[in-house]
Amino acid sequence: MSDLEEVRPGDFLQFWRNSGSGHSSVFIDWERDATGTIEGVWYWSTQGSTDGIGYNLEYFGSGESDLDPAHFHAARITSPDRW
Repeated sequence: MSDLEEVRPGDFLQFWRNSGSGHSSVFIDWERDATGTIEGVWYWSTQGSTDGIGYNLEYFGSGESDLDPAHFHAARITSPDRW
């Protein structure tokens, strides 16, 4: 999906941070600013920062640990009869 507004809870995510590290997770919701602009993403995954399995919030931006919006990808699983 190239339009972030099409991403729905349960979609799979693959993203990279500006530092070059990446992660796979399950989309939960967007974090939006006061004007409704997407500024971050809530996701569910397994990793050290969630103490195993849990939720996490990360932000898009230009800092080294921020998410790189050019390398943020979402996919939705569908039934084979819908391919």
